Amino acid sequence: MESFRRATQEDSLFALAYYRLSIAAEWSFANRTSVDAAETAARLSDRLSQRDQRILEAYRLRRLGRNQEAAVRYRSILGTYPDEMEAWLDLSEIVFHVAPLHGQSFTESRSTLERVLEFDPRHATALIHYARVAAYERDSVAVDS
Repeated sequence: MESFRRATQEDSLFALAYYRLSIAAEWSFANRTSVDAAETAARLSDRLSQRDQRILEAYRLRRLGRNQEAAVRYRSILGTYPDEMEAWLDLSEIVFHVAPLHGQSFTESRSTLERVLEFDPRHATALIHYARVAAYERDSVAVDS
């Protein structure tokens, strides 16, 4: 977090540094910092590519707890950019953690997690979530691998 915070202090218009600060803060359970940085990143994203602007806006919605809207945005991004790993990752987070709140199973995240693991077979969060889905589905081969 500190490195990204320094980057934003050195360049207060560095949208991607705010985005990464938000992600680091989320992982550090610094929720207020994460939400504020996500808001700032989205607000400053006008100099970024359309692709990056869309990612930052979808992430901002997720950090604000507007998960259904964020999921729609991520699916739209993936329709245009099917290789956008960060969109796959955040969509898998939404489905894994939020789907049960809407009467769906967290196991529906399996396909999005598999896609993340195609990009990065050692992605720790995706591996942990995937193992949990596989264990719930009693897929011992997937859990073992």
